[in-house]
Amino acid sequence: MASAVALIITDESEGRLGLPSRLDRRIGERSVLEHTVQRVARVRSVGSVVLVHPREQDPLSRLNGATFGKPVQGYADPGRLRDELLPMRRAARKWSLSAWRGGLAGAGCYDEILPAGPLVAAMSERGADSALLVGADWPLVDPDLCDRVLEKHLSDPESFAFTFTQAPPGLAGAAASRKLLEHVAEHDGTFGQMLSYNPSSPQADPIGRDPCVQIAPEVRSSRHRFIYDTNRSATLVDEVADRLGSRFDAADSVETAGAVVALDERRPRGFAPLPQQVTLELTPQRPV
Repeated sequence: MASAVALIITDESEGRLGLPSRLDRRIGERSVLEHTVQRVARVRSVGSVVLVHPREQDPLSRLNGATFGKPVQGYADPGRLRDELLPMRRAARKWSLSAWRGGLAGAGCYDEILPAGPLVAAMSERGADSALLVGADWPLVDPDLCDRVLEKHLSDPESFAFTFTQAPPGLAGAAASRKLLEHVAEHDGTFGQMLSYNPSSPQADPIGRDPCVQIAPEVRSSRHRFIYDTNRSATLVDEVADRLGSRFDAADSVETAGAVVALDERRPRGFAPLPQQVTLELTPQRPV
């Protein structure tokens, strides 16, 4: 089976939600970025890893000369990984940060990887027709899940132009063809539009179709965000690392989900001092 390139969206200045980047934070002996790269490099169907980053940055230098068993290169995006719709996608995702989909207009965690233009450019530069898409602050991304997603895509790139899982944000990447990404870029589209219900163009839920790779129920049911960007999710990942200890580097999504279940029992009020959302109801009809 043909191999593909892995594209890791890397911004040393800010995360995909607009918060300050935490890529240089240490988890054990490695930085968040190093953890992500070493996990992605273990995906069997990946031939090379490319850090897609703003032109003025040099994230490769942050890897401290580490080797990962596969070529790790960079692609400098002159557009700084931005487009005019970035604020809209960020706002849409904030309604569903811990779910893989369910944001405004169906926004999902894979939309945080957009815009598609830099992805297409990086693939074109390397002559790649298929890519695994991952965020740089996904230090618990599961290589086995990524491999299954990528193998499904590579088995028939035309029929399975976009493959994914229902894993919580940060535990699995998505795979896409360059042709699909070109279409998304040209039409200012999102992955969420393909994966959510549209009354004007009804279809069966994609989670019941072949492009959705099935995963363990305990992973699918996890209600947490595993991306190292918000205070809440960074604290969660740190506590998972403390619990797993030396197992952190090798832990798959099932072991990670199990560790979080144990942590949930100890921390029923969650992983942050404040609620994730506060709803204010302004009405003269009844007392608050």
